[in-house]
Amino acid sequence: MAHLDKKTLKKMKGIGYGLNPAVMVGRAGVQDNIFKAFELGFSRSEVVKAKIAGVDKEEFLAIAKDCAQRTQSELIHTIGRTALFFRENLQLRAELG
Repeated sequence: MAHLDKKTLKKMKGIGYGLNPAVMVGRAGVQDNIFKAFELGFSRSEVVKAKIAGVDKEEFLAIAKDCAQRTQSELIHTIGRTALFFRENLQLRAELG
């Protein structure tokens, strides 16, 4: 997993700001289909936004960190109950030029 420098982190947050959540986690918690949604999101972009609803802040952070670990991504930003994840994808970068 790549560690982002401040300039890249700022750029990734900017990209994430304009995204709609690709992953929605509800009261049922983290299910296997959540990770399919993450994989689909990461196949299209290095940044994926997730909405984690129905939990308190502490549980939200625990779920977000678990998702980052299980998707081999980096949790780069949280605001409210929305989390932003980054996973480097060199193949996608090459395709986009």
